[in-house]
Amino acid sequence: LVSASSLIELEAALFGSTLAITSLTSRKVTWEKEITMSWQLLENLYSESLKHKHDQSTLPPFIASNDKLCLVTGTSGFLGAFLLVKLLAVSATCSSSEKFVCLVRAENDGVALERVKENLSHYDLWPPVGSEDERTFLESIVAVAGDFSKEDLGIGWIRFWALSKHLKRIFHCGAIVNSTLSYTSHFASNVKGTINVLNLARHSPCVFHFISTLGFLGGHKTESFNVPTSHLEQVGGYGQSKWVAEQIVYLAHKM
Repeated sequence: LVSASSLIELEAALFGSTLAITSLTSRKVTWEKEITMSWQLLENLYSESLKHKHDQSTLPPFIASNDKLCLVTGTSGFLGAFLLVKLLAVSATCSSSEKFVCLVRAENDGVALERVKENLSHYDLWPPVGSEDERTFLESIVAVAGDFSKEDLGIGWIRFWALSKHLKRIFHCGAIVNSTLSYTSHFASNVKGTINVLNLARHSPCVFHFISTLGFLGGHKTESFNVPTSHLEQVGGYGQSKWVAEQIVYLAHKM
């Protein structure tokens, strides 16, 4: 047998944190309370963000006054890469002038664009250099350095409010996916991150699309939105965090 202290030391060595194992050994999550707490976080954030509201006429350089914008998270990952390319293809077919804002962790917007290009290239999704398709990609993709685990999405409140006025759609599929980490370790990105993106949607005249997972179903076969909370103990922290995020999105939808 391996002791809890040994597991904590192992996780600290591997991940630089003991949050996951500590939470598993000393904190029992009550899922109903977790939903209530997370919803309260969204309500508090909505009120707090209004204190930072900007009505400035000068737009950030990545937004033109007539732009129709679609925010896509997770474009530096696997699913987000394919989603972005599909959205670009549909937009081209419909002759849409929509631009796709890709929120990416990076030092600046230029580096954010390079990360998107590198990721799409990794999956052979980026068009040949100098081609007409590449020009279309570069005209339609607006890479923005940010972090959806931050309350202002890591872009600052001025950009946040400017973006809110021009958004038509949000596709939120960004998440941490790690089968070895606990719910606590996934919370900041997968639950709080969803809350932060939802907050932007609540300030915008846009449609919010949330990409979830079947991961929290595990061996549960019944096709129902209401997965028993007792079943959550059988799945990992990733699935648990996506389930909680789903409940918050559902509550926001009912508002």
